[in-house]
Amino acid sequence: MLTRPPFAASTQHPTLQRSTSLGLTVDTHDTHNTQAHGANRALQRLSNVRSASEHHLPDNITQARNTSIVELPTDFDVDLEEVRPAKRTRLDSDLDIVASPQAVVQDALHETIPGVALGLPMRPTESHKRHGSRRYAGEQAARKADGIIPPAMATKLVHPRAVADFVPWRGNHPEDILNEQTVKTGYTEGPSPNQNESNTARLTIWPTLSQKNNVALHTLSLLYTQVLEKRQALGRCTAPSSFKPPPRVTVTDTKREAWLRDLANPSVPLRRQSRTIPHGIRGKLLLDQCVTKAIPLQRAVWLAKCVGANELRAFKRKGVSGTAAAQGESKWVRDWTISVEQFMSDTINASDQQGWRAKIEYSVKLVTTIYTENLIEKDHFLDWTVASFSTASLDQVPSWMILTQLYWQDLVSFSRRGRLLAKALLTHLDTVSRRGHAVYHLLKSHLEKQLALMLTNVQECLILPDVWQNRRHLLKAIAQDKQAFGVLDRRNLRLLEPTTRPLQAFCHPYEYGYTMS
Repeated sequence: MLTRPPFAASTQHPTLQRSTSLGLTVDTHDTHNTQAHGANRALQRLSNVRSASEHHLPDNITQARNTSIVELPTDFDVDLEEVRPAKRTRLDSDLDIVASPQAVVQDALHETIPGVALGLPMRPTESHKRHGSRRYAGEQAARKADGIIPPAMATKLVHPRAVADFVPWRGNHPEDILNEQTVKTGYTEGPSPNQNESNTARLTIWPTLSQKNNVALHTLSLLYTQVLEKRQALGRCTAPSSFKPPPRVTVTDTKREAWLRDLANPSVPLRRQSRTIPHGIRGKLLLDQCVTKAIPLQRAVWLAKCVGANELRAFKRKGVSGTAAAQGESKWVRDWTISVEQFMSDTINASDQQGWRAKIEYSVKLVTTIYTENLIEKDHFLDWTVASFSTASLDQVPSWMILTQLYWQDLVSFSRRGRLLAKALLTHLDTVSRRGHAVYHLLKSHLEKQLALMLTNVQECLILPDVWQNRRHLLKAIAQDKQAFGVLDRRNLRLLEPTTRPLQAFCHPYEYGYTMS
């Protein structure tokens, strides 16, 4: 409510006064004649001002500078309904420009009425803020709900202080203060004043641990052992495996080709392919299809495992048990190994075909993976590798040397197989050395490296008395350790000596005039 204090009776000379709070310049003389007119003007201005409750309406007064609203004196009784509201509030910029103070004095419209400026609109309460924020968030979420940008209410984050055991760095921690001591020695949290760490438990524990019967140590060892056993037991999978190999179904050739193409496509999930397996893919045909379709190695090995599991399960379905079943399984494994060997041999022999290099690379990787997964009979495969390497031509020797290098540790771990490999290496080296063509220089260097490695690490594989006389010069030329070669030479000559002695040396000494002294 707008109020005005009563006028004080005074006989001051009428002077020009300015109100800095109201921003209007009026003359206060002749109050009896002009007060009514001033009240009417105040009512007109007041009727155009928005109330504090109507804060959503535009405020035209705040667009001017140093302006305010005059207040209605309490001495007048004016009917507000009869007063015509003004179109807008009269501001400083609307005042008439006068040339002299006398003109201002004569203007009865400029009257300064003491009072207090109208306060600011009422601030919204907490409930208003809450309802307003909800309405704004809902409108914003509705505008942004396009499926690409999440709404604001869905991406609201929790305050960092609400997260347990999380103290964000704010830059004002004690360790952030850089002084001379912190720079030299670093920052460490000092012990609490009530904490005493100068004592030690050695005096209490050592007598127990140093007893003659070592009861404490045995007890401690037993506790640690029990803890490890408990940990190992809890880390095991106790539930039995429910995996079963996918069944085989008889399908047409078209569906079989489509199934193999899907298996070669990495985008097709393997779960879909594992429902059924087409019947008729086994042995060498399986490996040929893997090479032709370029099936990934992991999927090719998975197919070989599934086919093998179904083949071995077929023996149990026949009702055969005991020795007969074991023999049947061994026979199938041997046949599968022979199929792998035949597949590898055919791939190496087809070196004149187009795209042979890609095929041999894939075949070597596939066979090596099958060998590593123990899906074939290793001894039979290694013996076949050595035998094939021994009888290979010089054009095929590089391909077979790749296999010998891959299975080197398994080949030389058995002396009999290692000696056969050494004989084959010496034979091929002798053949290459005799030809002396520049094409075979690289092959000759690889053969010499393998023989030098064998001479350094596995000399027992070079105990070859039957071929030592003819191949001795080859090893002597490449031997870097002459002492090791000398030991190997004496061992071979010692084994070779009984075969070169005359037969009479092994007869009874009395038959040739020898007497015992």
